[in-house]
Amino acid sequence: MCGITGYVNLGTGPTPGLDISAAVKSLAHRGPDDTGALEITGRDGRVVGRFGHRRLSIIDLSALGRQPMSYEAGRYTVSYNGETYNFPELKRELAARGFSFGTRSDTEVVLAAYAGFGETFLEKLDAMYALALWDRDAEKLILARDPFGKKPLYWAVANGTLFFASELKSLRMLLPGTPELDPESLKLYLYLGYVPAPRTIYRGVMKLPPGSYLIADKNGTEVKPHFPLAETFCGQEYPPAFPEAAEHLDTLLADAVRKRLISDVPLGIFLSGGIDSSTIASYAASLASEEVTTFSIGFREREFDELPWAKRVARALGLRHFHETLDASAMLGIIPRIPEVLDEPIADASILPTYLLSRLTAGRVKVALGGDGADELFLGYPTYFAHILMDPFAHKSESLNARISALGALLPQRFGNYDLGYKVVKFARGLNRNRVKRHFDWMDYLARDQVREVAGLSGEVEGFFGHLEEELARGDLKGPNILDTLYLNQRYYLTESILTKVDRASMAHSLEVRCPFLDRRVVGYVNSLPLGFKLRHGLGKYILKRIMKDRIPRGVLFRKKQGFTVPLARWLNRELSGLVDRCLLDEAFLARQGLFEPEPLKDLVMRHRTKRENLWRPLWALVFFQMWYMKWVEER
Repeated sequence: MCGITGYVNLGTGPTPGLDISAAVKSLAHRGPDDTGALEITGRDGRVVGRFGHRRLSIIDLSALGRQPMSYEAGRYTVSYNGETYNFPELKRELAARGFSFGTRSDTEVVLAAYAGFGETFLEKLDAMYALALWDRDAEKLILARDPFGKKPLYWAVANGTLFFASELKSLRMLLPGTPELDPESLKLYLYLGYVPAPRTIYRGVMKLPPGSYLIADKNGTEVKPHFPLAETFCGQEYPPAFPEAAEHLDTLLADAVRKRLISDVPLGIFLSGGIDSSTIASYAASLASEEVTTFSIGFREREFDELPWAKRVARALGLRHFHETLDASAMLGIIPRIPEVLDEPIADASILPTYLLSRLTAGRVKVALGGDGADELFLGYPTYFAHILMDPFAHKSESLNARISALGALLPQRFGNYDLGYKVVKFARGLNRNRVKRHFDWMDYLARDQVREVAGLSGEVEGFFGHLEEELARGDLKGPNILDTLYLNQRYYLTESILTKVDRASMAHSLEVRCPFLDRRVVGYVNSLPLGFKLRHGLGKYILKRIMKDRIPRGVLFRKKQGFTVPLARWLNRELSGLVDRCLLDEAFLARQGLFEPEPLKDLVMRHRTKRENLWRPLWALVFFQMWYMKWVEER
């Protein structure tokens, strides 16, 4: 993987003579192997911008793979952060059409694909990527992200110049002024735990949505889709029988893993001991030409430790396994580092173990395969079945909601992250909601009423639901089934939270992570299958479990989903109590900041500290935002 940054003057005025070296250097963790910068010119030879690049060398380690890279005597130039898994096949297709190649790099194939197919070249790529491509003769800039946005790309226009970068820290160095925090984006973050594209935490700075590309020229900018995710849910006119579907999916998954094993550098597997990563490890073990290396971390707190399961899988598959057992101090010690890693706030606390796993893995390999995406494809979350149970009660009274919530409050509070009382209260919240609002309310960090109390009224959170309803209607995903929640998890939670977390945690250690479950053909096929192939008898991942039943230990197939979590509910009352005080109870800081109401914040803290209510999710979202604010707003 790599880091990209740069700018292009879209107007006729003078091009700013920016030195982009600092912006490029800020991305060194994304590409420690090489650095490059290149002037971009128009048809008349006038300099109109600069592209910068940091390289993590994975394919074609020679100097011929350096970037930014040009093609056809400089007509096309690209700064490419990605891996193109089908580049050998695509290269052969382009060569048959007369295109020539001087490197083994997949980047050159991407340039030739644009030269050969124009804007439709993105539909040819089986890849994860974020790219900036300049067409000199057309004087046109293209920015693009892969179908699930595995790689980030931010952009902004100021004074007729478009600026772009892989990370906000780099983009901020290019912009003529300091971007201002967007209070409406803050409220979306408090509710969702992330800021959904195309918004960012800053006013006037945009995040290119997944599966889309931007065209920028003298006429302005336009964002278009190249991967319509909603269309993959249309279903097949004549669905296959279950055995045929399982056989075909088995073939697709094997091919997806095979392509992602191609690397000119050492490669390994993230292994948690759950079905998702164990599936990837099983395919890799059968396909790899060399011994497969796997990596896991464990915790001394047994309720959060999956290491025994990972070891069991590694032994069963004959894998070379590396692991590390950590105590609370290891994760607590990296918390101050996380705002630097997440230069746009994300409330997903599993960034902590993901960061530590990436650090362990990067000590031995440069590429890792992971199991991300399986829960969203195969209905792995318990909320899918809960939606089916809840739909008949979608418009029941608030009084029923209150009675069930009161019951949840009476249940014993162990102050684990997701104890029974916590789940009952969350479940009750969906009683009088439609499925879209229920879906996000079940996954929220601060409830909508808490957002209003803490940060003031927000039309943007409610407007977000209006946007979603329109989005679902356009994709024909409104109906009695739960396709809408599948789509929403894939488009929002997977892209904006999970994949962003994995990208930042892994790239902080210069580690590339590949996701075979998110292969375009796998996604298209699984989404088209009947829901009953994926969710049966209240259990998700049915078809995946059937495929893997004789390949990985049976206990792994049917163990309760655990997740990559940390004991924040307890830490916020003990080890992190001082941090909570500084972030949420310091009245002088809150007054200077001017974003939050002090009394509702104090109430949340006290209710959690006295164990009246388990409020670790809203408290962590608030604490992490404040840490981010201190690093990126106050420190500037």
